[in-house]
Amino acid sequence: MGTKARNCTIIVGGMKIISLVLLALTTMILYGCGNSNSGADGADYIGNAWENGVWENDTRPNANNAASTLAGLSPIDHETAANIFMRIEAILDADGGELWGADLHGPIVFADAESRYAVANMADIGGEIFVPYGNLYVGRIPDDIRISSYNVEFGGRRWSMVSWGWVLNHLNEPQRLMLSILHKNFHAKQPYIFEGERSWYDTSYVEELDVRITLRLEINALLSALRAVAEGDRQETLESIRNALSIRAERHRNHPDFTAHDATFEVVEGTAVFTEVMLMFGTLEERINYLEMQMYEEPDLQMFGYNTGALYALLLYEIGVDWRAGFSWEADLSAIMREAAGLDEVILFNEIHLERYGYSAIRLAEEAWQIEMERLTQEAKDAFSGSLLFLYSRGEFNDWDLDVRLLYPEWFMPANYDLLDYGRDDVVWRPTDAFGNPNLTGTVFYGDFIYTGYFGELEVTGGHILLWHLMWRHSVPAHGVEVSGNIVRGDNWVLTLNEGFELRDVGGGHFGVGEV
Repeated sequence: MGTKARNCTIIVGGMKIISLVLLALTTMILYGCGNSNSGADGADYIGNAWENGVWENDTRPNANNAASTLAGLSPIDHETAANIFMRIEAILDADGGELWGADLHGPIVFADAESRYAVANMADIGGEIFVPYGNLYVGRIPDDIRISSYNVEFGGRRWSMVSWGWVLNHLNEPQRLMLSILHKNFHAKQPYIFEGERSWYDTSYVEELDVRITLRLEINALLSALRAVAEGDRQETLESIRNALSIRAERHRNHPDFTAHDATFEVVEGTAVFTEVMLMFGTLEERINYLEMQMYEEPDLQMFGYNTGALYALLLYEIGVDWRAGFSWEADLSAIMREAAGLDEVILFNEIHLERYGYSAIRLAEEAWQIEMERLTQEAKDAFSGSLLFLYSRGEFNDWDLDVRLLYPEWFMPANYDLLDYGRDDVVWRPTDAFGNPNLTGTVFYGDFIYTGYFGELEVTGGHILLWHLMWRHSVPAHGVEVSGNIVRGDNWVLTLNEGFELRDVGGGHFGVGEV
């Protein structure tokens, strides 16, 4: 396996997205250029192996018999995992710590949500979770760790965890797969590179029409500046930088409370996008094209900080500003840009030639979007005004096909639902964010998708689901619920319960799923 993998990990970086090339890359790189034993039935048997004591009875670092037994039943394709790990390692080796003045190699783990089986690129500290298996490390994610795609600390390390279900859904997009892992890997490294303390950020004002218009204009001005850099046009570069900062200043003049929030959002997510783009693509043209494509694929602007932050960071890099040394969580990339460009003053908004950045077209599109948002908001309010089905996730989302994303304020999250642990009446759910502040918001998704969890599988077709922030508790409208065995049907959804789970009435006309 090792030789085959090494021969096939030389082809990915910096390639343009062409369907036939991607298909070839998928086969050659991620599947190891040959047949592999994926353990197709592993998910059915891995749990039995653990229950029968194969794992619990022998977890020492040299427990090769246990590792081999479990690996043979693995729901994770080891050859594919090894090839991905080696490609990431090659990209980081090529950087050699140059981009951030720090080694960006870090622990990465692929985890299967159903079995909790995991494959890592290194051992945990102490070797209590993972054991060696060839050039990989295999084990079981502890029960108190949520399996999803995020950064998480356990076993003495800060891991970049990637759900194996997510990997499987993106094997035909190897470039996106690599970029996403590089993004998560940098998030895991940020606390060791950035100085100071990270702050939280609020982006709720993005629902305002003027905010959306100025964000679009600022993004277009930054793209114009980057294109001017590529063309060697210094005057156009400086003019577009000034215009971008002036447009931003107008937005913050009207919404001063969000100035610091925008800066934090850009530091947290924009630097991660900047890093993935710098590591993956070799030319400025490729980097601009990728960022531009990402922005136009995200119509609702909820993730604007990924884009504006990456644009400011890349522009600073391209004009030769050494902004990364001693970088802090409290930094403001736009302020660094303003100082680097020597701009003491900005231009009044009504004095900027906005049409060069598409003002009229942007305004028409955003006004139409605002009307559609109001319609969809009312539709979602109506959908969630009656009975709800509550689900608690220890699993993952997959098979995304989302038409729109909506954010809702406090009215959507009554804090007196006694629904924690599926209806225990001695617990009142009062959700908070990571800093202990009340977080009574959720996100409503509309579209077609499948939601898997330890309880079973929920398939939604042309319907709504509400994701309660930070609590990993989710809801769907539960009008006219029908139960037939382990199949529960509602409007626009079907819930297939795993053995040992049942639908429960949790009071107030609402339902939950609990263990029998």
